Amino acid sequence: AELLEAMDDETNGRLWEACVEGEVELAKELLDQGADPFWEWNFFTMGNCITVAVKMGHWNVVEMLAERGIDLFQGSKMNTVVIDASHVEKARKIMEEAKTKKEQRVKELEERKRQEEIRLEQQRQEEQTRLEQLEELMRQEDIRLQQRRLGEDDRQRAIRAKERELERREQRRLEEERQKANRVKNLREPKRQEETGLEQQRQKQRRLEEENLIKERQNFEKEMRREYEEKMKQEMDKFRNQNSPQPFSHPSHVIFKMSDVILGDQIGEGTFGTVHKAMLHHSQVAVKSMKLSLHQMTPEMKAEFDREVQLMNQARHNNIVLFMGTVEDEQRLAMILQFYADGSLYDVLHHRKEELS
Repeated sequence: AELLEAMDDETNGRLWEACVEGEVELAKELLDQGADPFWEWNFFTMGNCITVAVKMGHWNVVEMLAERGIDLFQGSKMNTVVIDASHVEKARKIMEEAKTKKEQRVKELEERKRQEEIRLEQQRQEEQTRLEQLEELMRQEDIRLQQRRLGEDDRQRAIRAKERELERREQRRLEEERQKANRVKNLREPKRQEETGLEQQRQKQRRLEEENLIKERQNFEKEMRREYEEKMKQEMDKFRNQNSPQPFSHPSHVIFKMSDVILGDQIGEGTFGTVHKAMLHHSQVAVKSMKLSLHQMTPEMKAEFDREVQLMNQARHNNIVLFMGTVEDEQRLAMILQFYADGSLYDVLHHRKEELS
């Protein structure tokens, strides 16, 4: 306790000295620390801090004390200490001005407080209004969403009903198409059977025509072979009668016109001629044509052609291609031979893998 008392005396003494020196800031700091403005030293008769400040004329310190609400005349020795009367009067005015300012500040604070309360009340009311408006908007939004959900449900029900109706229509359409297809099928069945019968008759007619054509071609070939054999026999008899080694001449075979022959695809080619598939009086034949026309050939080439014709005309055997005649005009010189679809003997021996008997 003595230590605390000593510390208080030190703080109060420093405050007294600050008032004597007129140091306002230091006095403020010491007052904030709890110094007593009415404390006075026992060794001096100058009074407390207030009395010293008034006596010394440190009006800034006096104003600071008055502004802090300290009564300059209450508990002080303003009347016992010798102080100039003008200083006392000025201190009194400062006290009154400070009191007036304090009252004004209090009024201003009260007014500010009242204005703040009014502002807060208005703000609260505005906030309450906004909350009410927000609640109203939320309520309206709930109503709208509810109506929208109801409308969406109605729309979905309408869509499902429409889909069911479309499905029923599609089923009816498919059923009608199926019935129509059955009716058409029933109507077309007799016609189809009739067409099938006609097609069978046509096929039968074609087979008969083909058979007749084959028979005609076989008869033609037989007739041609018979004529060739007769002509060959006549030539042989003539050759025996003449006892001459002269070769046969062209009158020993048939000479056709080119208009009798219908050339087809080429099936072979040699140095001096080409071989074509052809038709002769509805018979399939092979035509070996020279590449040069009759007036372009040399006598040697013509002699070679005549020699080949004579050899082919003399060779009569079932395993040798039948020589049927020639075509001799200025544009073409050709031999007409029997057509074999199996190709030449060279192809059979070298190109095919068939086993020969």
